[in-house]
Amino acid sequence: MLTTSLAAPPSPMSARRRWTVLAVCALSMFLVGVDTTIVNVGLPEKKAATTDGLVVSTRARFGSTAAPGTTDDARIRDITQALPPVFADRLFTARERGATEQQLQQIAAEGLAQMYFRANNSRAHGLGVEFTDVEHIEIEL
Repeated sequence: MLTTSLAAPPSPMSARRRWTVLAVCALSMFLVGVDTTIVNVGLPEKKAATTDGLVVSTRARFGSTAAPGTTDDARIRDITQALPPVFADRLFTARERGATEQQLQQIAAEGLAQMYFRANNSRAHGLGVEFTDVEHIEIEL
């Protein structure tokens, strides 16, 4: 069975209107891409700061001081340690507020001191940790 349409053929668009439609479509695709990028960057940080925490891998000079008269001479150590969400939140918040590298390293040092050297504060209470001469530091979400 053959059917025919009685609708009128579409009216031709002017060249200017076609370019305008193309520009609007291209702009909307660009904005979708930007929005996706923002979500893909922002969500992992938010998740790390609220549920997962993060992993710090570093090669740096660590030294410690404990009870009066005892020290551990600073030496280069390779450490990979998971840090809880509270430290992820502190790092991301400090970075958003324009913290310097030294300030960010201090937050990481506090996290490493608590989790690595003091075993989540279950031992070595009062142990102070120095974190200097950073050769590299990587933070994974």
